[in-house]
Amino acid sequence: MRFLLLDGEEESDWTTFLADALAPLGTLRVALAGEWTRLEGDEPDGLILIDATAVENVERLVSSLRLERPARRIVVMTASPTWRRARAAFEAGAIDYLHKTLSRDELRKAFEQILDRPAPPWPGSDQNKG
Repeated sequence: MRFLLLDGEEESDWTTFLADALAPLGTLRVALAGEWTRLEGDEPDGLILIDATAVENVERLVSSLRLERPARRIVVMTASPTWRRARAAFEAGAIDYLHKTLSRDELRKAFEQILDRPAPPWPGSDQNKG
């Protein structure tokens, strides 16, 4: 399974930590948040993760991703969660909102649970047809 992290930098302690946490589930690719439109041919089949601390307008990015890729699961991660930011991320189309201070095992378990749930339908998604 391929995961994508949209972050402010391609290499950091956080990206290494996250890659290690996801290793049993698949591989992590890191892209700069502003470059997500250049993913042609290298689409993640797992989750799209967004580092909220690295993105200026998380809700707009989540909304754009959901419009372009309605069947993809988007998870927002942050070191400083607030209920307002979480609500805004969910309203924009994120399927989960995780705290970055979880341990590797806690993150892996959270990702496993997210992947076990059916992807919620989104307007424009093929899931809404039929």
